Amino acid sequence: MAETVLSIVAMVLCVAGAVSIIKWTALKVAASDTKGKSIYVVLLDGNAPDIRLQMAFQTVQWENALSDVKVYAVDGGLDGEMAEYCRELCERNAAVFVSGTSAEVLKELF
Repeated sequence: MAETVLSIVAMVLCVAGAVSIIKWTALKVAASDTKGKSIYVVLLDGNAPDIRLQMAFQTVQWENALSDVKVYAVDGGLDGEMAEYCRELCERNAAVFVSGTSAEVLKELF
């Protein structure tokens, strides 16, 4: 019984590893020799800004193999607690949290 469970766990881990290797290889093949720089701007307002921010981080993980991507999270009127939580998420993921006057300027640009 234990042997069967260990075999299943080992197969799942092998499949996950193979998918990661295929993903990495596909992105490296698609990448050009000269890496570009780009930004990913996320306006945080309305419903579930933390989920929108997490989705941006997942997207950037895929795009980082192709270019140097930086995430800018713009505070579009978050309450204090949610703004602080999003700021902490940005710090953990090497993103820039923009609020105040800078946020107003970015909202007008985009």
